[in-house]
Amino acid sequence: PPTPPLHKLPILGPSAAQVGGGLTLLTRLTLVPEEPDDVPSIQSHKIAETYNVVAIQPTSQRTWELACEQHGVDVVSLDCTQRLRFHITRKQVDAALEKGAKFELLYGQAMKDPSAFRFLVSTARQLTHLTRGKHVIMSSGSSDAVYLRSPHDVLNLAALLDITRSGSFGCLREEPAWAVAHGRARNLVEGTVDRVLRANTAEGGVAGEVVLARGRRGGG
Repeated sequence: PPTPPLHKLPILGPSAAQVGGGLTLLTRLTLVPEEPDDVPSIQSHKIAETYNVVAIQPTSQRTWELACEQHGVDVVSLDCTQRLRFHITRKQVDAALEKGAKFELLYGQAMKDPSAFRFLVSTARQLTHLTRGKHVIMSSGSSDAVYLRSPHDVLNLAALLDITRSGSFGCLREEPAWAVAHGRARNLVEGTVDRVLRANTAEGGVAGEVVLARGRRGGG
């Protein structure tokens, strides 16, 4: 469904919470704008500071362009359940990557609908051709656990979608970690910010880190 205006969304408390077992619960805001005016200025909106990750799922050519061109967007999410209503172009893809955003492919619906699977394959190949098989996050996007897949299954699916071997591991580890790190950097609104995003890809997991220098948090 369309996203309510930002001023009607809840202002959250501290975004990350330890839930035990070494897990951290993060918060995410996904905006689904129907019109260009529905795409807010994420960088300047206070509510964005209360979410770990801010994503935009474009629904038209103009909302796609705005999602890729504005600062503060951590993830550009693509609805793969139907034919996209916009063209994936190198100009917008490069603009989003330059600003630190990652692209997300949602596979959940494709696990039960052959038509959605065809749209997923078509969309993924358009995207990965421009990203060279990298900078992509694979997510279920489903609220039903039946359509979740194991990491091994997702890696096999990523290979089918022309995501490179290094990129297929990245879509489950490095790229999500970088999106979270980008979200941390987004909340620095004053001063000059130097961001160094590091990913430890040693066997057994990934540790994403953001190093912020010469900047101050808003209000700090």
